[in-house]
Amino acid sequence: WRYFGDLAYDKEIAFENAILEDLVCESDKDRLGMIISNLLDNAVEYCNRGGRIWAKAKQVEGVVEICISNTGSIITQEEVVHIFELFWRKDQSRTDTDRHSGIGLSVVRKVSDALGIEVKAEIKKDGIFTILLYLPNTCGHGCI
Repeated sequence: WRYFGDLAYDKEIAFENAILEDLVCESDKDRLGMIISNLLDNAVEYCNRGGRIWAKAKQVEGVVEICISNTGSIITQEEVVHIFELFWRKDQSRTDTDRHSGIGLSVVRKVSDALGIEVKAEIKKDGIFTILLYLPNTCGHGCI
């Protein structure tokens, strides 16, 4: 989060990390870190000014569920199915206006698939956008 804190501060975004320190999972540290960084980067970029981002995690039946959510989303229920598509952007006319190009979430999906992590996206009517990661007990890929 430290990497994104300055940008979030500039946008007056509150961040809550509700992930308990004693929660443990096995995965590829670098690749899982890349996934989480990408999700936090997107959350800061697309969160509304003065909004909120929060991260939660829990262990359920041998699976660690990680949720990263943010307020201010303008994606509709019909559009959320496209967010993992390569180069998909809600506003296609914004191709050169910011630092996002529609690649990040497709990479998140590919890397998650390689690690055996299920990834889903949800949008609620109140503009809450959530990415959910389901990490298996062990990744099965020689991870530590």
